[in-house]
Amino acid sequence: MFAVNSLLYLNQSQPPYGVSLNSITSVSTEFLLKVQDGVRITLDCVHAVFVSSDKLVLSLRGGELYVLTLMVDGMRVVRSFHLDKAAASVLTSCMCTCGDGLLFLGSRLGNSLLLRYTEKLPEDLSNESGLVDEEPVSKKRKLAAADWLDLSSLDDLDELEVYGTSVAQSDYQLTQYTFEVCDSLLNIGPCAQMVMGEPAFLSEEFHSNDGHDLELVTTSGYGKNGALTVLQRRIRPQVVTTFELPGCVNMWTVVGYDSSEQSELDSSEQTHMFLILSREDSSMVLKTGQEIMELDQSGLNTREPTVFAGNVGSNRYVVQVCARGVRLLDGVKQLQHIPLDVGSPIISCSLADPYVVVMTEDSQVIMLVLKPDTHGTGARLVVVTKPSVPLSPRITALCCFSDESRTFTLTHSSERTESVSTQPTSTLESIVASVEDEDELLYGESLASKITSSQSCSHSDGTHYREPELKLSYWLAVCRDTGTLEIYTLPDLRLCYSVNNFPNGEHVLTDSVEYLDEQMDVKLGKYQETNYAVEELLFVCLGGRRLPFIMARINEDLLIYESFVYHTPNTSGIRLQVRFKKIIHELLLGNRKPPSAQTKGEARLDSAADWHSGVPWLRPFDDISGYSGVFVCGPSPHWVMMTSRGMLRVHPMSVDGPVTCFTAFHNVNCPKGFLYFNRHGELRICVLPTHLSYDAAWPVRKVTSLSLLHYIFTTTEPV
Repeated sequence: MFAVNSLLYLNQSQPPYGVSLNSITSVSTEFLLKVQDGVRITLDCVHAVFVSSDKLVLSLRGGELYVLTLMVDGMRVVRSFHLDKAAASVLTSCMCTCGDGLLFLGSRLGNSLLLRYTEKLPEDLSNESGLVDEEPVSKKRKLAAADWLDLSSLDDLDELEVYGTSVAQSDYQLTQYTFEVCDSLLNIGPCAQMVMGEPAFLSEEFHSNDGHDLELVTTSGYGKNGALTVLQRRIRPQVVTTFELPGCVNMWTVVGYDSSEQSELDSSEQTHMFLILSREDSSMVLKTGQEIMELDQSGLNTREPTVFAGNVGSNRYVVQVCARGVRLLDGVKQLQHIPLDVGSPIISCSLADPYVVVMTEDSQVIMLVLKPDTHGTGARLVVVTKPSVPLSPRITALCCFSDESRTFTLTHSSERTESVSTQPTSTLESIVASVEDEDELLYGESLASKITSSQSCSHSDGTHYREPELKLSYWLAVCRDTGTLEIYTLPDLRLCYSVNNFPNGEHVLTDSVEYLDEQMDVKLGKYQETNYAVEELLFVCLGGRRLPFIMARINEDLLIYESFVYHTPNTSGIRLQVRFKKIIHELLLGNRKPPSAQTKGEARLDSAADWHSGVPWLRPFDDISGYSGVFVCGPSPHWVMMTSRGMLRVHPMSVDGPVTCFTAFHNVNCPKGFLYFNRHGELRICVLPTHLSYDAAWPVRKVTSLSLLHYIFTTTEPV
């Protein structure tokens, strides 16, 4: 029991025991208390949690962390307390344990912390002050028991025979804890004062903008957890350099190797070596190294616009897709050229290594697969000329992807087991099974069970099951003008999931066969048309768990769905065992500025219809300053980021106006950066500001008071 100035242990079968934690108890209570030596604390607003059966962690109102140990004797009677000051932390409002060795400290006055506590024995127990409060005889017994129980120092040998050596357990329980911060949750409250000012760390390219973003500076926290917090609503990139390249409508960065750079093929960190720019009537290839220069001669097609470019074969090869053909290259050396003259030009392409799926203007779907070449050239593209995807109703958007999370499966998790023969296969197992194991009778587990338990799990019928290793699966998703979303397996292109009226934006997407039979489903999909068609579709795996997300652009609306496993009865092996949950966001693709505040350049790019057709807005990226997500181009560009904790954050980036195209860029001069074109045809090479945290709803940085004062008195720049 915790009182403000005392600590008590009550047990109905034992006499009560209490200690005084300060001198106030001498005039505030008549309860018989002992003085706890070496401790002067109060337990006002204390929070406590058990980390073991006889140890607690206390968090005082000042943030100090104490470890309380209940000292017991051989009769398991609490005889004393041991209080050890372990660390100083945040001002805690709640505490709880999160598994073995983890402790969560929730705070409303600062950042909440996740601590890892580890136990260690003190180097010298005899030098500790105030550890125990017992008679000198008991202390002598403890020291003697710690010294391998020197029987000559014990007063009564009969006591040893009755109670054994449990007296040494008290010494074993006198342990110390060390605390290490594993993670923290940002908290900017409580806010007492707030001011507004011009942004700091702003690139020179954005100084001339009239509508630049402002920053909020607020006082947050309390006491030692107090800080100054700087908030900004939008992301303002740091510009490395700018090139004027008018007329470019799309771009891609690819990893490539020259013939003279084959030694760099096995490098652990691959950089983007080539930048491919697409214009209205041609393409441009730039080599990116210490300097960016144009390549006059290469195996890439520069005489016509590029529809898509990317890497295949684990970034070993480069694929370039144009309106009438596809090229496979090893660096700048052309390996294969596949003409695709099917009566209609190619307008879009999607890549999931090793599959490349292209779509023509009249909705024809063509799939190419990268396979090793038997003639010694290294690799070749195989064209699938007869895909089984129906062309009617008309396909408006498609996307192929690989499920890195192994969530997309046609069987339930309980069914993903394979039967293994119970007959022993090895000589050792047969010998162990043929001999009666006495250890099993004595200890409940035999040697044979130890062998089989490490390999498989046993059931009552004697059959062993082994959990199979799930392989990487590939899928193709298409949207039709009737509003139907369909998912096919790759490479056999078998329909396994269908959603009717997908542009309506239901809160949960379900498979159509769950409620309707197949004939009624086809009939509804044929006659129930929607007013809006899906213009762009993207399946992408985000976060540490690499969960699949659906993103679809419908006019000026953006739909985002997160997948989760859901078992549909009686459809195992036929239909996809997933569902999709809608993510609520505030992202608007249209221009938010009123017409009176727009410039001529912005007015031309006000709606989706004014943009170049066929240029995707949804640009997935991976590892830009440690973040993965999707960049949304258009009149109102946004960053859709996945944080390390699995939270999806949406941050606008309107500091440079509309963005026509975007791509990730990793280079020696721009590590983990990105490229984008603004409305003036300027190519900006940028990086994300590293002093900001993008895990919260707003980009934020916290500056402690001491750091701020140091910055004020040492810097020559205005604060």
